[in-house]
Amino acid sequence: MRVPNKIMFDTSTYRLGRLNKDLYKANEVMSTGKRINHIDDDPVGLSQVMHLKSSVSSLQQLEKNISAGKTWLNATDAALDSMKDLVTEVNLEISKLITASAGPQERKDAVERIDGMLRQIVDLGNTQVNGNYIFGGSRTDKPPFIYHDSENPPRVSYEGDHEAFRIRTGDGKSMEVGRDGSKIFYMNHVEVNKTNNTLVFQEDNGQGVAFLKTMEVEIPTGVYTEKELAFEVEKRMNALSEKEGYGLSYAVDYNPVEKSFFIRERGGPGKEYIRTEILWSSGGEPRIENATVKGSIPPEKLEIFVHHPASITKATEKDKPFGLFWDGEGSFIVDNDPGYRLPGKITPENGVVRLDLSDNGFSDIEIKVDMDGIKKGDSITFSMVSFTGNTSIGREMGFYGTDTVLEKPVSTEPVNFITAPLVIDATNQRIEFAETRGNVRQVFSVDIPVADYSDMNELAGVIKNTMETASEAANPGAGISYAVTYDEEKSRFFIREDGGTLTKLEMLWLTGPDAGENSAGAILGFTEPEHVLTYPMSRELPVLFDIGLGNNIINFEETVGGTESGQLTAEIPPGDYRSITDLETAVSGALTAASANGVVYTATYDAVTRKFSIDDGGATDSVNFLWESGSGRHRSMAKVLGYTDDRDVLIETADFPYTANGQATLFAITENNNTLDFQEVDENGRPGAVHTIRLPERDYANPHELAAHIQTEMRTASHSGIRYVVDYDPDRGFSIRGGKEGVSETRLLWHTGPNAGSSMASTLGFLPYEDDITIFAAGDRPIVRIDVNDTNNRLDFREVMKKGDHTEFCELTALIPPGVYESMDDLALAVETALEKESRDRGFGIRYSVNYDEDTGKFSIKEKDERLYSLDLLFETGNHGAPERGGSGQSIAGVLGFPEKDVSSGPMESNRDVEWSLFRTLNDLMADLAANDVQGMQQGMQRLETSFKQLNSLHADTGIKFNRLEIQEKIQMDMKFSLEERRSHLEDADMIEAIMKLQSRELAYQAAMNSTSKVMKMSLMDYM
Repeated sequence: MRVPNKIMFDTSTYRLGRLNKDLYKANEVMSTGKRINHIDDDPVGLSQVMHLKSSVSSLQQLEKNISAGKTWLNATDAALDSMKDLVTEVNLEISKLITASAGPQERKDAVERIDGMLRQIVDLGNTQVNGNYIFGGSRTDKPPFIYHDSENPPRVSYEGDHEAFRIRTGDGKSMEVGRDGSKIFYMNHVEVNKTNNTLVFQEDNGQGVAFLKTMEVEIPTGVYTEKELAFEVEKRMNALSEKEGYGLSYAVDYNPVEKSFFIRERGGPGKEYIRTEILWSSGGEPRIENATVKGSIPPEKLEIFVHHPASITKATEKDKPFGLFWDGEGSFIVDNDPGYRLPGKITPENGVVRLDLSDNGFSDIEIKVDMDGIKKGDSITFSMVSFTGNTSIGREMGFYGTDTVLEKPVSTEPVNFITAPLVIDATNQRIEFAETRGNVRQVFSVDIPVADYSDMNELAGVIKNTMETASEAANPGAGISYAVTYDEEKSRFFIREDGGTLTKLEMLWLTGPDAGENSAGAILGFTEPEHVLTYPMSRELPVLFDIGLGNNIINFEETVGGTESGQLTAEIPPGDYRSITDLETAVSGALTAASANGVVYTATYDAVTRKFSIDDGGATDSVNFLWESGSGRHRSMAKVLGYTDDRDVLIETADFPYTANGQATLFAITENNNTLDFQEVDENGRPGAVHTIRLPERDYANPHELAAHIQTEMRTASHSGIRYVVDYDPDRGFSIRGGKEGVSETRLLWHTGPNAGSSMASTLGFLPYEDDITIFAAGDRPIVRIDVNDTNNRLDFREVMKKGDHTEFCELTALIPPGVYESMDDLALAVETALEKESRDRGFGIRYSVNYDEDTGKFSIKEKDERLYSLDLLFETGNHGAPERGGSGQSIAGVLGFPEKDVSSGPMESNRDVEWSLFRTLNDLMADLAANDVQGMQQGMQRLETSFKQLNSLHADTGIKFNRLEIQEKIQMDMKFSLEERRSHLEDADMIEAIMKLQSRELAYQAAMNSTSKVMKMSLMDYM
């Protein structure tokens, strides 16, 4: 069968086309050098090539990133290195200027140089790379640091953000190559060391220097965040206040939004008014602190003036304060002189002790003392603190340049206790009392006239007249005079005898015949069931005869029936004879026992003549008393019995009884027992001067004469004019009595008086080791009658709360319930309740504490919790203040003792932002240089060291990052090479193989063309 030419042609054409295509591809491979030029060349291979190309492209971008990052890190490295050099330069400059050789002017001249270095550091903080600021965080388009040199004080602000600029260094990986500038110059921690580790604070209850407590907190060395520092300061202030102060509880907090520390007193029930001052600035200055007094020196009257603080160059040792001890002879003995070479004794001038510490003839310290009540052994002590330099933590806490005070609102004016009448009616008018004279006791029941008493002095006069009338009626012509007084300062009544007639006075408020029914005690401030006044009396009978081995024998001879006995010796037992009868018995017994003939002798004392007699009962011919010739005559008791002969005396029977030629000595007053120290205390509890009576040395045969002599001397010496009565009773001993208006107690200072060593206490039968104190009847509590009504019962106040960076406040009015308040505590509670109710209804729901301090006579108002930023009492600007200021005049200010002025209380707050930065340090250093503040410069050097450590750490971190980028760069180069090699293996053609393929296909194509041309000859049959 014949194959048609067309079929052969088509077949040849198809084959040639394939060969042509193969030849084209071979030529394309040769021209491109690529094995894959079209997707159909190798779909799988092409996919792999495309992936490898993408990976290589990413690596190329990472190379660019790393190169840019290295550039940023190089710039950072250079900037930080320059900053470190500048900080070092500043440190060297300051180290020269803190030495003693540098003067104030030299330090001032250095300010400009430090300012120049600060500006260079700011410029370095604004370093750019390719127009980008590398220390601005992610905000690279504007300078991150601005120096506000026109402000006072100057400051540097950070305008960048806190997201550091980063570069991508790999899949899901990045690195910070820029910096958050705040982390370079600003720190979130502070280093505490010996240059900034103290906090000196004082707690003062307002009663004087003797009540001022000064304490010094020492913060442990270490590194603290703001919160950690607040916690440590709070803990140590509270511990020290509990141990050495008034036991206050402080709260110390840090507010990161306001960048401020806050110090406040925690609320609580304490009634005592305390003012706290923290000596941020002056804590290192010379001072006197923790003054104390002992004995009868009134602590509230002690005053200490330091005229020349620089003279305090030597400090007292801890627990060994400087002391002044009264010697009882007009001078103070100096104790614990720390090295000023003060005199051993200093005599005050008009109650002022002057200390010349610098030995230049001028007084450096003056101590004013109330000398009225001073006694031997009384003392004044205080610590001397020399200049220590300012090592306060204050700057770190934002308290700069000044001391700060923490004080709750407290009244300053005396409170009027009586603003409503004292109502005396049938239920409270009875006064029952008892007078005792010797052994006679009389009980009285009297009634105060019914009335409303507005004048307490008038009421005192009525009580006086009522008691005197009853006493006179029972004892015509011998009624007792009374002193009844009212003390306006303490609002108390005093009731006492005006004189010394009574031996005992009893005020029977609840123990009288009527058992307290209708008693006036409570309304007059007497809450005890009774008050018994017993005047000092001999604790034991006085020693009339002190018989010892030196005065206890009587030598005598008896003649009975013409026979002489020879010398006989009667020995009276030694001892203290407190009654004449006892001595009579002892002498009689001794003579009888010594008799050789059984003679019974009798010794008797005649109370009229004050003389002893000896009788033999008629049993002898004679008795020869051997006063002169008897053996051991130096032990004779002749003088004790009043026998003053210096010769022997022969007594015949007819001459008995043998009576002494002199009076018996009952009391021998010598230099060892001739003084009596006494003191009178006024109605306010203030002791007066110590008075001393000194009797002449002599013998007293009559105890009543001795009593009269003491009485005369005490009346003469009494500062208050008390008509003392001194009596002697053979059965009870001596008594000393006396009282007067204005005197609340008298003290017989047998033990604590300046002349205790020569006191007559034992001679009179009193205890020499114990003082005798007479306290007259005084009200146990103040009388309070305060009328609160619609004209004076409003308290305007403002509560201020801190809400982030702004404040919110409420202005409120507390309405105190009207009524007559009979105690300060009741009034305080009513004010407290009213404040809380108003706050709960219209304010922030604050709890309050309102208290009255009886010692200071002051009301205080404070918040119980620590929620308020401040509490403002609007006594002046409130709606109910004085009419002349636009108010209604209904304020309770005057009732509580507050002046008509607004009073605010709030926490101590940092007076500048808390900023631990290199910029703040440099600005402070410039201020310290200008002020010649060496301690401030020392603190600044320490902070420079901290900043240098920060820069050094960041510098090291920059180097680490740079090394990491270099390592990453090398890894990525190796990865890129490997990927490109793999891509080339898949994509690039083997040129030798390609040439051979091309040649083979050209040959095949040419052969195919030749064969086809021969086979395909066209004929007529091709068209048939």
